[in-house]
Amino acid sequence: FILGSCALCYRAVTRQGAGTGHALSAAALLYAALLYFSTPVASASSTGVFLYLLTLLVPWRASFSTRSLFFSALCAVMAFYAKQYFLAAPAFLALYLLFYRSRREALVYAIAVGVLLLASIVLVYLTSPYYFDNTVFAVRAAAGVFRKPGHLVEQLVDYLAIYGPLLFALMVAWFRGTRPDWRRPAYPWFCFALATLVIVLSLGQSRGNHLSYLFQLMSPLLLVAAMPVLAEQHRDRWLVTALVLMTAVQAARQLPADLRIDEEPWQRVERAIAGAGEIYADPLFLHLLRRQDKTVHQGPLTEWFHFALLKPALLVRDDPHRRVRTMTDTHIARVNDAIAQQHYDLVVLRKGRFGVIGAARQGFPFEPGDGQAAFRENYRLDEELIVSLPPRRGGGNQVIQVWRPRERTPSPGTVVR
Repeated sequence: FILGSCALCYRAVTRQGAGTGHALSAAALLYAALLYFSTPVASASSTGVFLYLLTLLVPWRASFSTRSLFFSALCAVMAFYAKQYFLAAPAFLALYLLFYRSRREALVYAIAVGVLLLASIVLVYLTSPYYFDNTVFAVRAAAGVFRKPGHLVEQLVDYLAIYGPLLFALMVAWFRGTRPDWRRPAYPWFCFALATLVIVLSLGQSRGNHLSYLFQLMSPLLLVAAMPVLAEQHRDRWLVTALVLMTAVQAARQLPADLRIDEEPWQRVERAIAGAGEIYADPLFLHLLRRQDKTVHQGPLTEWFHFALLKPALLVRDDPHRRVRTMTDTHIARVNDAIAQQHYDLVVLRKGRFGVIGAARQGFPFEPGDGQAAFRENYRLDEELIVSLPPRRGGGNQVIQVWRPRERTPSPGTVVR
């Protein structure tokens, strides 16, 4: 999907009259951006970027025909289920239709997206009733808790450090050539401006996925918009080329050069998992659990699920047994009971990150206080080791603690057979 996104970028640049060199430059710069951090790992991000670009670029290149707009609506709904923030794409397109084409086109397109999205929501809710709790309400509430305006500034500074030479080349092109008509901007520039607005007002304040949202939403549109402008610049061609090359160097520098890790600690954890029955492990080791066909007691979204408590009261289920709070309390009670009975043969956790629910939820056995004391009464620390992750944000070394059940001393009067 990353290569597909680069191909769409290449095609969009060439169809605006730019040469192969500028189109390849745009595709290569986008490739570097999408290799950064979260997009290339096993997640839906790269798929979402591809669908995001299909949603925006296909109607534009088809002169906003009815067929292309319907195709765009389908892609928009699929992009929503890859990552919810990609639903910004049909909003960009609808606003462009409203401002620069016709209100009727904008209304029909918005209705088409709304109907398809509503139908899909009903289907998903009936087949996966907690899907939106996990992916929409919990994520939205958690993002509000962890939002940090200062992180927006940090990301914008880092983003400008990468694309600064390209933006300077654009200023040279506009100063020496034809200046754009901002009263009726070109479609890619219009979408890029709205994507930047989304980053500034919302996504850019998130502490997670440093720069990834900017690379996914802003970079493709910036490159599609900028390269045709630079291709028309002949008077300062060598200066512009040098600035584009500087951008490429900056984009390459932000990628980790050495992804090697020490595999021996990972192998030790895998051997411990293979030799145990029931295992409670940090989601960091989910792939090892699945490889050994072990039961997963804590998934990647488990610690976020309780945030769905903050969804609107209108959407709270009537059946109290199916509510998020009940589901959370039931899970906590289940884990409490399993610990008290030493049901887990092995517990593998990151040091300092006890628990599924985290500090925002009281009563979990791994939290400070009586719960953590109860855990230590039943389990002993067997070993502590360091596992390494790729050297990037969110990576580096992680201290892992391996816990095993304590041997229980029979109470007085107990007959040991």
